Amino acid sequence: MRFIKFWFSVLCISLIFSCEKEKNPISANIGHVSFPMKTGSTWEYEIADTIFYTFFADSMRINNGILKVKILNNIILGNGKKASIWQYNFQNTSDSLYVLSSGDSIIFYQNRKYPFPKIILVFPLSINKEWEFTECDKYKVLSKDTLSLPIGKINSVVKVQQNFTCEIEAGLVNNYYIKQNIGIVKYYSNYFNAHYFLNEHEKWILKSYSIKE
Repeated sequence: MRFIKFWFSVLCISLIFSCEKEKNPISANIGHVSFPMKTGSTWEYEIADTIFYTFFADSMRINNGILKVKILNNIILGNGKKASIWQYNFQNTSDSLYVLSSGDSIIFYQNRKYPFPKIILVFPLSINKEWEFTECDKYKVLSKDTLSLPIGKINSVVKVQQNFTCEIEAGLVNNYYIKQNIGIVKYYSNYFNAHYFLNEHEKWILKSYSIKE
């Protein structure tokens, strides 16, 4: 899954670039972050993951299923910061992300020992707001709409787009649909690699959740 399996080449190239101080989204100021972070909170998503190769007939592969996410106990990362463990279970596989709140930002890490931000959300999520972590990892808040989902009609859902532009022949766009106090209610990604003629589309739709207070 694109959300869990972060591209190693993107990480390596991203480390080359340094962030300009005024563009660093990890703020030292304490702000109000309306995002679920309590141990025991759970989400279930319907997933459709489609992969195909442009010039190869009958190359399409579709992998559907249910993804279960649960916030476990806290842990200390390699940088000395305390984060919560988010466990992801899909079919017969399990993986984890490490999530912490820093000032006005929610930061997702994939590696506990060598934490490097995978996703950064900067609150408040106001329309047209932009931030970047490196020159090839950029974010923008695109819209606020009402979505009809299996859990019902959800108002004031904010769409945040993340663009990776580190690879010359490849690109990755992640779209996160976020509802205050629920979290990510929908996710859609598009990855292409011109060298391998590869396209992958992945979609998550929230079907149930339980948020601990």
